Amino acid sequence: STGQAVIRIAHVITDLHQNGAEMALLRLSSRIDRDAFQSRVFTLKDRGTLTGAFEDAGIPVESMSMSGAASLPAGLWRLRRQLNSYKPDIVQTWLYHADLVGTFARAMLARPRPLLTWNIRCSRMDSRYERGTGALLLRTLAHLSSRPRAVVVNSLSGLTFHRSIGYRPREWVHMANGFDCDEFRPREGARDALLTRLGIPKDSFVVGFVARNDPIKDHATFFAAAAEVAAQRANAHFVLVGAGIEPGDQQIKQSIAKHQIADRVHLLGERNDIAQLDAAFDVAVCASRGEGFPNVLCEAMAAGTPCVSTDVGDARTIIGDTGFVVDVGNSSGMAEALVALADYSSAEMSKLSQRARNRIKSRYSLDGAVALYERFYTSLAAGDDLTDFSAVTLAAASE
Repeated sequence: STGQAVIRIAHVITDLHQNGAEMALLRLSSRIDRDAFQSRVFTLKDRGTLTGAFEDAGIPVESMSMSGAASLPAGLWRLRRQLNSYKPDIVQTWLYHADLVGTFARAMLARPRPLLTWNIRCSRMDSRYERGTGALLLRTLAHLSSRPRAVVVNSLSGLTFHRSIGYRPREWVHMANGFDCDEFRPREGARDALLTRLGIPKDSFVVGFVARNDPIKDHATFFAAAAEVAAQRANAHFVLVGAGIEPGDQQIKQSIAKHQIADRVHLLGERNDIAQLDAAFDVAVCASRGEGFPNVLCEAMAAGTPCVSTDVGDARTIIGDTGFVVDVGNSSGMAEALVALADYSSAEMSKLSQRARNRIKSRYSLDGAVALYERFYTSLAAGDDLTDFSAVTLAAASE
């Protein structure tokens, strides 16, 4: 310990299910220096699948049990009461609903109020945010965006998009996600184990697609690409992982039947051994239509698996020269990239694999990301100028 007062951080998040923002929060709060920072997590909804992992790491989780608009007043009051009792120095909100509820809850606290910072984890959102309550939520947040001391983005594409819809924070802060390259690493035997379990021949070309069942993840484009690849490469197999990716799902069933690829597709549903699976794929795919910083790419690349992604969020910056990037919704472009990789020699593939892993280790390490957050929270609590963290110049340079 440095002898300085511990900085207390209240992380407010919508829920704790196994998605990108929730995993980023788990990694950050597990690794942050406990002598200098104390973390507590407040979920708006009920306790999610990751709650146990937070509590195992010694991070308390409080649930506001909100479910829909009717429970908002009671949930808001509960959050205010919890924050009053915890007395944080910083309220860090994650994702849109938490940004809104956290802002109101903080405004209800007695002065001196804790510092507020929002955390945006996406770029352009899907159609649910173009009309109705989703659009209203974004307009409201844009209007309130000068309230937090800073707005953190994990992608420059996210900054550019939110600025275009009227966000005007006092300070933009860019901090990319970080990944544990000891957890996500090449694993000898992982591929053989998966192939044996799924009954896939050893000489197959195995394409992995890790994404929950959600229109924004665009499984339709992936299945169309898979059909093209299957028609050209008899040894291609496709392994799909994620919440709701079940054989019983009607849409998935219809897509597989429509493209006649039932014998090539393996649906594994939600899994907690993603690091193991990433190391087993020959190539990993991200087909998303809207995303700020696709974690799946970094995780796969850290495991030594080259990627093919749609040009979404910061995907192009993440992949660099270690894989392929195609236009959003371009199934033929995706198929072409996958076929090109299927034809790489094992020596070429090995080189690409090493390059992909090195890129994540040098640019997106978990230690680097945690150190940046520690510096940010320390500067915030001290009332320092945040110019060093300003992301506007970075975004301007990338446009």
